[in-house]
Amino acid sequence: MDVKFLKGPIPWPWLLAAVHLRGSALAVGVHLWLWSGIRKSPTVPLNLSRLPIPRAAASRALRDLEEAGLIRVDQKRGQKPVVTIVNRP
Repeated sequence: MDVKFLKGPIPWPWLLAAVHLRGSALAVGVHLWLWSGIRKSPTVPLNLSRLPIPRAAASRALRDLEEAGLIRVDQKRGQKPVVTIVNRP
C-alpha cells in the first residue's frame, strides 16, 4: 500500500481561502500541496485525468484557485497545466 502524506506547513490563510471556494477547489488545492511536497517544489505539472474528480470539475477548480490568487497556471495548448502554488512560506 502506497501511503502519502501532506508535507507542511501549509499556510492557514491559504487553506481558509480555498475552503471558501466552490466545488472541488479545496480537493484540488490539497492535491497540489501533496505533489508540491513530493517534488519539493511549489511548481508541479498536473494531469487532470489522474485526479479523483471529473476533469471538468478539476478545470473549474484550477480556475477558481487562480482567480483567488492561490495558484498560477501556465498551460500551453495540448499540454498538461503547470501549476505554481502562491503564498507559500
